[in-house]
Amino acid sequence: MLIIETIGTTYLELFTIRLSHSAFETAISHKDPVTNVVTSITRSSIFELLTVKPDVDTSKFFRDHDMNYKCSNNMIICYVRTESARPYTSFPATVQIRFLVNVQPVFFRSTDIDATGSKEVYQFTNVGRAGNAANRFLTTDAAGVGASDKKTTGALGVEENCFAVIDILTDVADADYRVFDSGNIVGPDYRIRFKTIHP
Repeated sequence: MLIIETIGTTYLELFTIRLSHSAFETAISHKDPVTNVVTSITRSSIFELLTVKPDVDTSKFFRDHDMNYKCSNNMIICYVRTESARPYTSFPATVQIRFLVNVQPVFFRSTDIDATGSKEVYQFTNVGRAGNAANRFLTTDAAGVGASDKKTTGALGVEENCFAVIDILTDVADADYRVFDSGNIVGPDYRIRFKTIHP
């Protein structure tokens, strides 16, 4: 007698972060020859100049909770193993997920932004932001990254030199920025907009 058992593992997006920067974006259109419908997508090369990685505490949390992330096109996608619409391994009430962001010097040639030194970083977070469900900006200003997003490394407890940190907290007051709703994954799509320097 042969017994076959299939075990399925499901992962869902916990959240996504879309990085918008027109200097690194190319619009591509395709016309379907059968339906004549034109479809447009935006291809981004931003991850050729920008790297993202979890900090030490977040890396450990990812291992302990069947989580991971990937960078694709212009998005950071954080995903988690699930059972129904809830994480397979339960989360504490409040969790901070932190990504460290570094950029190559050439990034500043196309970006209206100040470089950071060893004592300052930009912080992009889902705490206390003024966006809404359609535009969940992680910057203080919907127009894009600016001086008000810059913080001291000491105030943020940043463990290594980097250009910016992305802090996503699972328990925030604004319902539009929450990762969970009554324990179920919401899967918000956050945004960081960089301002382009036009020659």
